[in-house]
Amino acid sequence: KKKQHATLSKNHNVSNAFFLSKRRTISKAHQELYEMLNVLLPSFEFEKEKIIKTSKKEYYADIISKKAKLIIEYNGDYWHCNPLSWTAEQHHRVKDITAAEVWRLDEERLNIFRTIGYDVIVVWECDYKRSKSETIEKLVKEINEKEKNLDDKRPSVNSLADVKLGELLETP
Repeated sequence: KKKQHATLSKNHNVSNAFFLSKRRTISKAHQELYEMLNVLLPSFEFEKEKIIKTSKKEYYADIISKKAKLIIEYNGDYWHCNPLSWTAEQHHRVKDITAAEVWRLDEERLNIFRTIGYDVIVVWECDYKRSKSETIEKLVKEINEKEKNLDDKRPSVNSLADVKLGELLETP
């Protein structure tokens, strides 16, 4: 029981399974990406699973920097029907819609984020799991490129990002 409690606390920040069932959860890879971004880019003050409210609906942003007006969506290959493995006609059993409909809904959501002034970057699960370091390097590079086009209204990217990334990805 102590081990179960410790695992729930460490992985999900809850004390028992009841609380876990009453809130949104994220994958270990999503959590890891969030933590790495906060180490590599601390000035962005990233938060996870934050609600974005519009006049019609509420949407969750996977990883968000309100300070930088940036949203990073971590798309799981199954839940978001990765186009590399799904055809448009395939049926998602849990969502009870086709992959094409999942893609349409995802794009609609991303466009809403863009409409209210956020830059959006999508990270696919397969890319992250295939090469964490390459995916994070590309992500930091993309954020750097977006930053170059702004009028210093957003925080700058930590200049030690390359050094920290190497330290974070080292295996013991």
